[in-house]
Amino acid sequence: MKQIFHARKKRQLRFLVKKLKRLIKNANENTQTQINYLVKQIRIRTKELSKLVATSYLKKVVGSVALVAGLSFSTQVSAQTFEAPVDNPFGLNTTTYYNLPAFADMDNDGDMDIIMSHIGVSIDYYENVGDVNAPSFAAPVEGAFGIGIIDTDVMTLGDLDGDGDFDLIATTYGGGVSFRENTGDASSPQFAAPVADPFGISFISNYVNFPSLVDIDADGDLDLFIGASNKNLEDKVQLDLSPNPVQNELTIKTDGDFDRIEIFNTTGQLIKAYSGRETLVQLGTWNSGVYLIRFIDQEGNFLTRKIRKE
Repeated sequence: MKQIFHARKKRQLRFLVKKLKRLIKNANENTQTQINYLVKQIRIRTKELSKLVATSYLKKVVGSVALVAGLSFSTQVSAQTFEAPVDNPFGLNTTTYYNLPAFADMDNDGDMDIIMSHIGVSIDYYENVGDVNAPSFAAPVEGAFGIGIIDTDVMTLGDLDGDGDFDLIATTYGGGVSFRENTGDASSPQFAAPVADPFGISFISNYVNFPSLVDIDADGDLDLFIGASNKNLEDKVQLDLSPNPVQNELTIKTDGDFDRIEIFNTTGQLIKAYSGRETLVQLGTWNSGVYLIRFIDQEGNFLTRKIRKE
C-alpha cells in the first residue's frame, strides 16, 4: 500500500510541474491565479514526498520550477555566509563610469572570462589566465573577437543557435535588442555584425536595460529576461536632447520638474552642474567623446542620458 501511495504522489507532482511549466510559458494577466494555486500544490506534494523519496529525485522532477515555487533542496543554502565585499578583486580595475560585465568561457579552457561594456566607449575582453579555483585576469583587450564598440546598456552571452559557442545579445537605450552571432567556435570566437531584433522582441524603455539569458522553464533552450531601472520616472517625464551627437549647443526640452542637472565624463568625473531649468548647454570647448547627463528631481529620483560630443 505504501508503494502505491508513493507512486500516486509522484505522478501528481510530475503532473503539477508539467502544468505549471506550460502556464509559465504562456503566462498572461489571466493565468496568475492558476500559477499561484499550482505553486502551492507543488510545495505541498514536495513536502510530503521529501520524507519518502530521495532528494535527487525531487530535484530532477521539479527542476527549474523550484525557483518559481521558492523551493530549495540543499541543506546548505540557509547556512551560507558571505565575506565582506572586495573592491577590484583579481587585479581588475577600470576608470570608466559604467562597467557592465558579462561572464562566459570565451576560450573553452574551463574557466570564466569577462567581456566588459563601457557604454559607447569600448568593449574590453579580460582573459582568465588562472583557473576555476584561482582566477587571474590578463590586461584588457579592446574590441576583441570583432565586437567593437556597442552603443548599448549591457550584454549577455549564451548559445542561442545551438552550435556550442557563445552568441551575444545586447539591449539599447531605445528599448531595442540586437544579436551578434558567434561565427567562430567555442575556442576562437568571432562575432558577426549586429542584427537588430531578429527574434521579434519588443519592450518600451528609454533607460538602462539589463538582459539575462537562462533556461528558466527547463525546455532545453535559453529564455530572455530584461530588467529596466527607473522606468517609472521614464513613464512620467518627456525628455529630448538635440542634436545628439552635438558639436556646440545642446538643447534640452522636458516637461519634468528637475532640481539640478549634472554632466559626467566616462570616468565618473563631474564636469558641470546646472539648475534643473537649464534649456541650453554650451559644449563647444569640450573634448570630443561620450558624456552622461543626469537629471535629478527634488526627491532624488533621476534620469540619465548619454550624449556624444563631436
